[in-house]
Amino acid sequence: MEKADLIRRKAEMQTQLAEKRQQIMALERKIDRLQKAKGQLTIVINDSQRHKKEMTSIQIDPSFWQGNTKNDYQNHSIHEVGSSAGKYVTDLHQVEERINEEIQRLSSQLDQCESDSYLLQSTITNLDDTMKSMKEG
Repeated sequence: MEKADLIRRKAEMQTQLAEKRQQIMALERKIDRLQKAKGQLTIVINDSQRHKKEMTSIQIDPSFWQGNTKNDYQNHSIHEVGSSAGKYVTDLHQVEERINEEIQRLSSQLDQCESDSYLLQSTITNLDDTMKSMKEG
């Protein structure tokens, strides 16, 4: 291989390496944003679970109840509130799981980009060594 070919190939590899580094930075930013969102979502989940517990265990002074209102609350309202709040918390857990899956997917991409980057850097070093030996030889 001629020196001009080696120089051209090195330039191509350097361009690819720069692109990989940009991909790595973009993936790191995405992962960071998702991890922050997951942290905020965890707070929302915990608060929601606490509110669900509070809503389903409301203690109202018995002197405020009259006839059907007490029965309606005990038989229907508290069940509906608990069911709705439970579904909401379940939905939040599903969102959390999707975030975890996306973090894992992006982390795999990041690992691959870092591996590609290492291989490109190694190839560039080898090309430099080859060109250096051509000068000496």
